[in-house]
Amino acid sequence: MPWEPRSEVGRWHACHTCGLNFYALYKRRRKYCSKKCSDNRTVERNEEVEIARFWSKVRRKTNDQCWEWIPNKSQRYGNMRFFKHRIAAHRLSWEIHNGKIQEGLLICHRCDNARCVNPLHLFIGTQADNMEDRNRKGRFGKHLGNRKLSPLQVEEIRSLYRVGDLTQQELASRYGVRQTNISEIIRGSTWKELSFPSPPLYRGENVRHSRLTEQKVKEAIELRNLGWSLPKLSRLLGASTGTIDAAVKGHTWKWVKRCF
Repeated sequence: MPWEPRSEVGRWHACHTCGLNFYALYKRRRKYCSKKCSDNRTVERNEEVEIARFWSKVRRKTNDQCWEWIPNKSQRYGNMRFFKHRIAAHRLSWEIHNGKIQEGLLICHRCDNARCVNPLHLFIGTQADNMEDRNRKGRFGKHLGNRKLSPLQVEEIRSLYRVGDLTQQELASRYGVRQTNISEIIRGSTWKELSFPSPPLYRGENVRHSRLTEQKVKEAIELRNLGWSLPKLSRLLGASTGTIDAAVKGHTWKWVKRCF
């Protein structure tokens, strides 16, 4: 005979979420068969409240106008806490109207207004699609509001560095940017749309503050092959042991011939 719980201890209940029958004690007054069902019911019940809270933060207008996000005015993109996660406002607007966003995809703006959450002004795409849209609209260089330099200043930076009068750090201090920004401009990683001549290749003794010359590197390689220690070479050539070791092994001064 199958076991049956005593009626005075508890009774069978139907789960309010999945409808499965489960047994629970009277004193517990349970409505759900598991924590998962309880959480799902809470999400369903609270989702409408969260969506209403989202729209209360949006200045809605006609469909052809931008619906701007009101809070977080100090930030470029709006964001809010939706249940347990913080999400960008325009991404949340897309999910409300179109469903979950696949991993690796972006939500881009047709109107180029970062604070707009109008779903008609948004489209989904990859990073390549976003860059193509930017280039098609001509949104680069001086057209970007977050760039501190103008094309003329970029030309000056490349010219000054080409002459060799100033270091990258000195150029960064003069133009109010970081040294990494200057390096990217000189290497062409940024401002690619400007067809300025590339700077000459600085290497070897042409680099400012270089401790070695090509003749000294050849001498260091020859003496190192003869068994000289790095500290002894350092005292002879006036450079650190690390500098000499890198030059001898070919990590630097790679164009100098080495015979091991």
